[in-house]
Amino acid sequence: MLRLWRDGALPDGRPVRDDVRRIALPGLGTGVGGLSPVVCAQQVGAALDDVLS
Repeated sequence: MLRLWRDGALPDGRPVRDDVRRIALPGLGTGVGGLSPVVCAQQVGAALDDVLS
């Protein structure tokens, strides 16, 4: 999802990032998956660092 936002294009050729201004990440894996919120936040932070740097 982050790479699509960074690199993707809409059917008319405009970059996805020009139209998508917010991305919600509601505690991925913290429900049924049992991932702790702290580990989830660390992983999301690492993914953002990887994609945005």
